[in-house]
Order: sequence, then structure tokens, then C-alpha cells
Amino acid sequence: MVVAKAFEGAWQPYTIIEDTLLGSSTSAVTLDMLQDEICRRYKGPAELLPAYCQTVAGVVMRTPPPLLVPQQLQPVAEKVKVQVIWRAYCPACKWFLSGPLYEVLSDPAFQAIVDFELYPSGTTTEVSPGAFKCIGGQSECVGHLYMSCALRLFPQIHDVAANLKCMEDSHHKWERRMSTCFSGSALDQIKACFASNDSKQYLREYIAFTSTIDLPWVPFTKVNDKVLGTPTSGVGYDLLTKSICDAYRSEENRPSVCAPLVKDPLVVAAATEPLVVEAVGSATTTTLAVPTGTPVAKTTQQAGKAKEKKPVMPCRQKEKGFVYEDPPGIGLRATPGAVGLAAAPVKLSSSTPSSLLTNPLLLPMLLIGGLLFAALRYSKPEEKKM
Repeated sequence: MVVAKAFEGAWQPYTIIEDTLLGSSTSAVTLDMLQDEICRRYKGPAELLPAYCQTVAGVVMRTPPPLLVPQQLQPVAEKVKVQVIWRAYCPACKWFLSGPLYEVLSDPAFQAIVDFELYPSGTTTEVSPGAFKCIGGQSECVGHLYMSCALRLFPQIHDVAANLKCMEDSHHKWERRMSTCFSGSALDQIKACFASNDSKQYLREYIAFTSTIDLPWVPFTKVNDKVLGTPTSGVGYDLLTKSICDAYRSEENRPSVCAPLVKDPLVVAAATEPLVVEAVGSATTTTLAVPTGTPVAKTTQQAGKAKEKKPVMPCRQKEKGFVYEDPPGIGLRATPGAVGLAAAPVKLSSSTPSSLLTNPLLLPMLLIGGLLFAALRYSKPEEKKM
């Protein structure tokens, strides 16, 4: 009744299709008119549309959307976590950051699969709020503060690679290093960060992590929590990249320097071993020949790295009696005892002095020998002259 009252007109029958009135008070609604309007208003599947509707002008042939077949997506492998802890002025750290680590950090292929965690706080401690102590002295702490600022202000991997290489591969004082490695607004940001409490807070956060780790040597490198190197053998490009490649379990975005991913080592080994066919009587037996010393094929980049220099021996932190010498190029050593300063080191000699020269009985023995020689010399009887 409500609908009838809303659309009640001056004639009957009163025909409405989807709120559209058909006919008028002077023209009736014919069968063709009714069918045509129904065809035009139909929005269902095309296979249910009557054949008559296909001849009506204005009818839209709607076809169902194609079935979407889900693509077989490759599982996304987790990125490899690489953690590096180092300290300024350590020769091995300088070599590692400006050499192997720089090559990996600046390689887009490794940037895509690695999460780098870098900590410029090796063996640094906070002795009082805002005052830090470093094993190499106050200048080393200054370097750690500058590096902390650089990592936080310019966190893009390509910037990190270039900045660390520049800061480590230098013999100048830190203020001059900053002017060499940064310019313009970047230099202003670095200086402002260093002069503020931000640098101390950044370094404090790095120390909060490194203080929980036993650091027998630096640089201290871990790949997916696996420690690389030893106190006497450093980490070179080959070891670093191989460890990353082994930890990355996907062919997607796999760096060209990495060997192909081995999914089933037993099947791959069997497929690559040569077959030896032997005839025994009328039967033929097939056995696997186990190769000995078969050379492993290397990629082009690996072949180029074949002549890599031997890694620099790590800086051992807890060797008994070991004290680092004054690092080069930082000026005279400040007076020991100030906050953040290490005591004046004792230079260790690599050779042992001769025990003969240092024997305290040497001089008395020489004197006694001289007296005996004189006594014998002048106690001989003189020959009588004829």
C-alpha cells in the first residue's frame, strides 16, 4: 500500500521497472516495451540472459570475471643478520672496515639480503654519566662518538659504507677527518651531534649491547649469531661472503658471488659423481666413483678474489700483559689519570735480550781472569844470558 500510494498515477495499469515508469496516460505498455526494458536492466550472468535480449539495443553483455589463479610465489627468505663490533685505531679494524666489510656494504646484491648491525663501541665503558673510557685513550673515545653520530645521521647502507671507510682509512686527527669525509650541511650535522648529548646517548646505546658480549678480539663479526674468525685469524672477504651466502637460504636475489643453493646435498652429490660401469660376466654393474680432491668451480667474482691478501690479525683485548701503543697521528699522549684515559702503555719487546750480556757475574769473572793472566805472565823465570 505504501508503494502504491507513492507511485499512484492517473492511469491503470501503472508499470514501474527499477523506479522507471513505463508508458503514459496516452500510451500503453506493450509486450516488446516491457521485454526490452527488462533486458536493459538485467545485470546477471550472461549465460542466463534470454536470446531475445541479445537483439535489444543498449543491452550490455556482462561476462563473469576470469578466475584468478594464485601465482606460485617463491618463499621470501629471511635476511641474514651481520653484526660487527670494532674499536677505532685497531689496525685489524681499520683493515676490515675499509676492505672486506666496505666491499660487502657497498655491493647492492648483499644490501638486498643482509641486515647490518654495526657497533663502534668495542671495549668502551661509561665510567660516569657522559664520560667514557676506551682502551686506546680519549682520542679513541672521540672516534667512537663521531662514528655513532655518522651511523645515526646517515643510516643508508651506501652512506654507511663510504663514511666508515673514510673515517677509518685515515691517519689524521678526528676533527680533520670529519672535514675530509663530510662537507656542507652533513659536516654541520656531524659537528652539532658530536658537541651535543646526542653523541653520548648514541654511544651509550651501542655500549648497552656490546657490554653483554665477551669480546676476546676485535673486529668481532657474527653472521646469524655465528662467530667468524679467531683471536689469531682475521675475517677476509672470502670468509665473510661465504658465511653470508651459506646463511641465505633462497635463490631469490642471490648474489652472483654465492654458489648455487644446495637443497638436498645427498641428491646433488650423487648427481655430480661420475658413473663407472663394469662388466662382470654377462651382467653389468653400475657403481659410483668417489672423487678425491675434485676442484670446486668458482664464480667469476670468486676467482677475482682468489689472491686476496691475508687478513690482518685481530686486536686481542685480553691477552695477558698486552697494552696497545699510542695510536699514530693523534698527537702527544695526555696526562694519565684523567677521565677516559688509559695509563701510559709499556712497549713490549718482541726479542729477548742475551742472557750472557745481562749476567751479573760477567764483570767479576772478567776481573779474575785478567789477574790470573797477569800473574802467569810475569811469574815465568827469565832466561840467563850466555
